[in-house]
Amino acid sequence: MKDPNYLMVRIVKVGTLTLEPTDLAGSLTIRCKHELGVGGGSTVTLIRSDRTILVDTGFDFEDSRDTHYVKRNRQQLLFALRRNGVTPDQIDGVFISHWHKDHFGNLSLFPHARRLASERLCRELPDEGLVPVADGEEIATSARMVLTPGHTDGHASVIVGCRLGGVAARVAIAGDAIISYGDVLTGRIWPYNADFFDRNLAVESVTHLFSQADIIIPGHDVPFSVTPHLRKTWEKTMRTRTAD
Repeated sequence: MKDPNYLMVRIVKVGTLTLEPTDLAGSLTIRCKHELGVGGGSTVTLIRSDRTILVDTGFDFEDSRDTHYVKRNRQQLLFALRRNGVTPDQIDGVFISHWHKDHFGNLSLFPHARRLASERLCRELPDEGLVPVADGEEIATSARMVLTPGHTDGHASVIVGCRLGGVAARVAIAGDAIISYGDVLTGRIWPYNADFFDRNLAVESVTHLFSQADIIIPGHDVPFSVTPHLRKTWEKTMRTRTAD
């Protein structure tokens, strides 16, 4: 029986990024990263509360047509779940931050889990069996969805209230609202996806998550703390970009 007073947030798989803010943007850079084994799949995060929820499923080398990568992705996620004491059948729900394959590509591993997504995304994809979640609605005890549009129209993140290191903490599982720590430091808003929605909304979404969280789990990087200095750095960078 699940204890509703016990809440755990755990990164099952850390995402990677094929184009860092300091990289030369282009297909050559991506090809070199791929040859080095950088697949560009998303971070996968586990929430254990009154329900067991997975946020995004990850999927490396999303553009490859080689079926080898499908099997490899499934094996890697299954291994990561086992390492954290979880099997696919124990997952009650999978929350998908947005409909990019590097975030949903392993969804078929969880046929019995509810497929959760923002109401906006559900309206865009009526045939995918997605269960709509309203802005601010809990998907598990102390874990609520927040809309974070910009990267895509229906993008959403999850805010979890938990204890880390013995102290209360608010953790934002950002998806691609915040792709990496480097993006925050440089003020880069990722513009490369074909369905990129709105830069101003993307900036607002980052600022909103900074106001709601103590720790950010980015879509393609390790977690980082939201410090007063980081907030000021972000605000200064955005003011400078606006002035330019």
